[in-house]
Amino acid sequence: MDLGVRPGPYAPVLAYRLYYPEHAPGPLPVIIFSPGAGASPQDYGPLDTFWASNGYVVIQPAHRDYVESHAFEVQGGDELGYDSLLSRLVRDPTVWEDRADDVDTLIDGLPSLANSTPELENKIAIDDVGVGGHSFGAQTAMLAGGATLDAPRWPKGISFGRSAIKAILPMSPDGVGELGLTAHSWDTVTLPMLVASGGRDAGPRGQPPMWRLDGYRLSPAGAKYAALIESADHLSFTGPKSARGPDSTFGEIEAVSLAFWNAYLKNDAAARSFLQPRVLADCSGGDVRLSAK
Repeated sequence: MDLGVRPGPYAPVLAYRLYYPEHAPGPLPVIIFSPGAGASPQDYGPLDTFWASNGYVVIQPAHRDYVESHAFEVQGGDELGYDSLLSRLVRDPTVWEDRADDVDTLIDGLPSLANSTPELENKIAIDDVGVGGHSFGAQTAMLAGGATLDAPRWPKGISFGRSAIKAILPMSPDGVGELGLTAHSWDTVTLPMLVASGGRDAGPRGQPPMWRLDGYRLSPAGAKYAALIESADHLSFTGPKSARGPDSTFGEIEAVSLAFWNAYLKNDAAARSFLQPRVLADCSGGDVRLSAK
């Protein structure tokens, strides 16, 4: 279902796609999932649909950097123009802030969503909210969870965190040295966090895949997890048709992410027990390397 919410009387409408299970009794926790740079609300359908089918309301916003909304800037739609546009958008701190504001808008709009969608009336658990994201969207999820940034013309260590959020799940995020992230960006991230990436997912400047797990390594202990899925590449998190790894890779992503959400948005003890290094290694034939602290 495609919908929109207006953050203020004179502000543009923030479009989003809504996924939810039909005929589920509730209460249904909420996952706000931020897509990668230039991506649309439809680009992560397999993951969003999977979470929704397991008892979640999933909201995926169309951020301002959604490339279709900037089509006029890509002359002739050539590939070079597209890549240049994405590069400019990702490195623009105003876009970082806009994305964080979009998360705020969606959280603030949850009561009205619950009242205006008949199928969800009295079913949304508006106090059980998690924020996830992939690639550039992973930075958005980390900001929502309290990570700080350094950027020109901003106060040092600026934060956009929201206390209403219970857990965050950044997939294939950037590490130290990109997008305003520093060695101290995760010092104050105290809520549960699972950082997930792939063993074939190098950084934009050739950084090794483990660089993407900096958020786990540099955050304080307490309900923190890092999942390195050895067979996954950067696109594996968008769905089975995008991945270049084995067919089992996306199933592993689904299993790990759902266990995390269940553990910290549904307080599911069995899911928490599943999030153990030995258990996941055995279940995946060694493909999933989990660290926890």
